[in-house]
Amino acid sequence: MATYVVGDLQGCHATLQALLAAVEFSSERDRVWFVGDLVNRGASSLEALRWVRDHGHATVLGNHDLHLLAVGAGIREQRSGDTLSPILKAPDRDELLDWLASQPFVRRSPPLDGRGPDWLMVHAGLLPGWTRDQVTTVARAASHALREDRVGFLEGLFSRKSRRRDPLLGAVRALTTLRCVDQEGDAFGGHKGAPDQRPPGTYPWFAAPGRAWKGQCRVLCGHWAALGLRVDPEVVSLDSGCVWGRELSAYRLDDGEVFSVSAEESDLG
Repeated sequence: MATYVVGDLQGCHATLQALLAAVEFSSERDRVWFVGDLVNRGASSLEALRWVRDHGHATVLGNHDLHLLAVGAGIREQRSGDTLSPILKAPDRDELLDWLASQPFVRRSPPLDGRGPDWLMVHAGLLPGWTRDQVTTVARAASHALREDRVGFLEGLFSRKSRRRDPLLGAVRALTTLRCVDQEGDAFGGHKGAPDQRPPGTYPWFAAPGRAWKGQCRVLCGHWAALGLRVDPEVVSLDSGCVWGRELSAYRLDDGEVFSVSAEESDLG
């Protein structure tokens, strides 16, 4: 049995099938996890979401997943380039959205070989001031809040004023959109380029000084397409830009091997 962790899918269903074929994935033998952003921008968001619901073994919520939930709840409008309409018009729309809203922001797993720190799977990243246990505690509280009052939670999350007032909403924003932090260790928003293009006085979240989680966990994540595939002892970042015409990647937890396939033209619209 092998466990594969797949980078940002974003509606690239055909490419996912090509990747699974390349690793000779068997649903009866293997497991597949996803680092979030299952939908949007790729041409087959509905098919991708259904497949992960029916065949995936673990996922976390990403910013595009939350955007879909907000659009579905009437809180946000679709944006140029969104590919969410097939989901919103599907006969199983409510079941899909309910399933998506039930997914966590963080998943924690012990190492498969029994050695080293736990794995934490999160869509974007961790603030340097967080310990491993603080991350899992805040993520659990956020998941509970989303399940209990989906509309109220999403309204607050997408309101900048509410996020500034509510530490829980600010934490969710970090878990799902973080790329850089400032010198105080707070989230620095707006930078989408490569790490070496970041503004002065900021750090990539995984290289910030004083990382409390360092040595306590290893992180599986995505979100930062301009960073690309990055594998080191602390962080495995798997957004290799499939929806931008590059590659979809998977990391095998059992031995650390990486697999990538080129984006299928049919997924790019």
